[in-house]
Amino acid sequence: MLIAIPCLSRGGTEMQTLLLSRVLAEAGYAVTVCCYFEYDKQVVGEFEAAGLTVTRLGWARSTGSARFVRCLRAEFQKKTPAVIHIQYMTPGFLPVVAARLAGTRRVFATVHQPATPYGWKARLLLRLAARMCDRFICVSEAAARSWFGDAACPVVIHNAVDIARIDAIPAVRIGETSVPVIGAVSRIRREKGIDVLLDAFSRITSAGARLRIVGDGPDRTALEKRGVLNVEWAGQQPWEQAVALMKGMDIVVVPSRFEGFGLTAAEAMATGKPVIASDVDGLREVVGDAGVLVPAGDAAALAAALGRLLANAQERALLGRKARERAERMFSLDLFRQRILDCYR
Repeated sequence: MLIAIPCLSRGGTEMQTLLLSRVLAEAGYAVTVCCYFEYDKQVVGEFEAAGLTVTRLGWARSTGSARFVRCLRAEFQKKTPAVIHIQYMTPGFLPVVAARLAGTRRVFATVHQPATPYGWKARLLLRLAARMCDRFICVSEAAARSWFGDAACPVVIHNAVDIARIDAIPAVRIGETSVPVIGAVSRIRREKGIDVLLDAFSRITSAGARLRIVGDGPDRTALEKRGVLNVEWAGQQPWEQAVALMKGMDIVVVPSRFEGFGLTAAEAMATGKPVIASDVDGLREVVGDAGVLVPAGDAAALAAALGRLLANAQERALLGRKARERAERMFSLDLFRQRILDCYR
């Protein structure tokens, strides 16, 4: 079988695609991952270390639609997979068209993002793509509602976290243990809301905390130039190191402006850390009552939530326990494996 994805960067969709690929390979499927556009060599290495074959096409995103479909169809025909599972649904529904033109017997697709940032044309095309697939999966009920409204809902399978693997990673605590650490693990681009987190953190300097941001992205340089005090920019890290740093945080913040799911929130919950997240889309569904939800883009509300948790170790511990229990109940690897393999039967 072949898993098709536009890019292999350091992000939640890519890490979930790696988990999906591992689950399928362990179930006996011969899995090839095909990336059409840009890729991060470190991320590709993580796929290959899991025993997966990765085909890197390296096409430019400026490739025209007709040429893209023609070339991708040829690639699919060359590999002749029994199943193609398309991730991300970018660019549009073109990979689904290419898979159908290639004569692929079964075509699956997973949409990881909500419709929030898209217009009516994108919604129409995605609904058309869903009709062309044998299985169409959304990563949250919120994502499904945003694309399909009250129409017949596609399959919803929550993303998973490998809790046993997370448990085996030792925490990394940098600096004085008496200084509370607020953290975020994220791509640094506008939709992830790191600018809002910086604004909120600058309002609580009297709390004596540090802010650690793990990740990279196009907005990092501009945000660093703001010069907010007591902020550490840890840069992009391999997944295990990012989890180790997350385990060394006292509060994990996911300030996204929109999220189809919010894998970082689920991973933080699995570590038993209290989570503050934006009250949007899939994040609301992931965190539920096991964390603190604040309006997206509201730095004042985020600062108030941070101040409250920093001042109350008992509440942090309670939320951490509730978060861990929710992650085990709703986002376990066993549950994901069962649901995804049911789709493939």
